[in-house]
Amino acid sequence: MGREIDYVIDAISTNHTFFFRESSHFRFLEEQILGEFSMGQLGGNRLLTIWSCACSTGEEPYSIAMNLAELSAESRDWQWRIECSDVSSQVLESASKGVYTHSQIQSVGNKRIHMYFEKGHGQNEGLYRIQANLRKRLRFQKINLFQEDYPWSRKFQIIFCRNAMIYFDRVSQKQLVHRLSDHLIPGGYLMIGHAESLTGIAHPFQMVRPGIYRLPGNLG
Repeated sequence: MGREIDYVIDAISTNHTFFFRESSHFRFLEEQILGEFSMGQLGGNRLLTIWSCACSTGEEPYSIAMNLAELSAESRDWQWRIECSDVSSQVLESASKGVYTHSQIQSVGNKRIHMYFEKGHGQNEGLYRIQANLRKRLRFQKINLFQEDYPWSRKFQIIFCRNAMIYFDRVSQKQLVHRLSDHLIPGGYLMIGHAESLTGIAHPFQMVRPGIYRLPGNLG
């Protein structure tokens, strides 16, 4: 029965995604959030933790990782890691491999392709794999966002939950938003898709701009 349920989940899951999708989120991450973090305003420690909680085939968390790799190279006194999850075993297997076709990585840009991808040869001609030093900074695991508990021992500074809530009714959306808020530090950020909104849902967040919300609280 377990395998049958997995097959159903894989079949009905919508996995349309691409690198640096909804680019304004990545600009905000680079220009605003990481500046706050480097100044000690997001948790007061030197480890930045991000959860990509509907990571699909990996384009979202690898895009985040490229941003973090570039900015942490400029300031080596802080570290980062990304937890990645999805309800579909099939997309998680694909994401953990980090292998994409040339057409799938066009939105990355030539400079980043050269920096972060290994080009396949021979039978792998036309394929590109995320370099190992970037892949090792991400951990993938299967999580149902409505399961009883999440496997985290600490809270995150940023949660990406983009283009997942559009498939839930308003009651479920409210439940999920409150659960996610419990796993953010005070002052932490929640990113949702541009097609999504928390309007009409009672929630603890303050809207920063469309698709970007902040949990009020002490930032120190």
